[in-house]
Amino acid sequence: TAVAATCDYLDEVDAEFGAEMRRNVLPLAREITTSTLDQASTEALHTLMHGLTRLVGRLESEQFSYTDLSSRESFDWALGFAVMAQQIGTVLVEMHACPDQAWRAWNNIRDFNMARQLRWIAQRQPLEGRVLFGLHNYHLQACCSYEGGMQLSTMGQYLKDAVPASDLVLIAGQNNVSLKPGDAANTESNQGTFASMGPPSFMLDSRPVGASPEAHAWASQPRLERFNTNYNPVALTEAYAAVHYTESLTLDELRLPASLRKET
Repeated sequence: TAVAATCDYLDEVDAEFGAEMRRNVLPLAREITTSTLDQASTEALHTLMHGLTRLVGRLESEQFSYTDLSSRESFDWALGFAVMAQQIGTVLVEMHACPDQAWRAWNNIRDFNMARQLRWIAQRQPLEGRVLFGLHNYHLQACCSYEGGMQLSTMGQYLKDAVPASDLVLIAGQNNVSLKPGDAANTESNQGTFASMGPPSFMLDSRPVGASPEAHAWASQPRLERFNTNYNPVALTEAYAAVHYTESLTLDELRLPASLRKET
């Protein structure tokens, strides 16, 4: 999809190169995915990456001529699509080269680019503008995670490394509800502890300026944190600026415009 979107832009500013990319790169981009990777040859992957690198390189080297033929807005989007395609290609190459580390490569590159995209969005706001975003706590936490003995990087880590501390506030949303019915959290976990505290809803500021010394000391210790149905050790002071806990969840009705509705 990202390659096709970039080719659509090239049709306007560099039709000959766009046709070359449609002919040589787009078919490989459609054919080689995480689902078909075990059937892909090393040669095909290298051909795909060579084409994606050329795609990004051409846009970067022709920025001003392309912008003159279109607009800065449309160029920025096209470059964003091309870089995204290149990073997806990087994921595929790493997964193919190191199958025993495939999950780690997929996760880390994905979260790096989630952070990059969010910074791109933020940079496009007015100077006084702010961005409110929501995502899974796993990606939000500002410290590494562990799964199957692998150390995994998170979007929150990449953001914390790139954004001034005063410009970033990471707040986890938690409750005692699981993806599995009737599956209360481990009593020793963060969610289990919050459930036993009494208030049905509260905000815990884990930063030193917002918490009592006792609360801050408690939140500084790694404890089990539930993600979906599994647990990882997390120290709340490292992961989030604050935690919002609520015991109840309500499913709202999702009202889509007619153009987005489809039978399921």
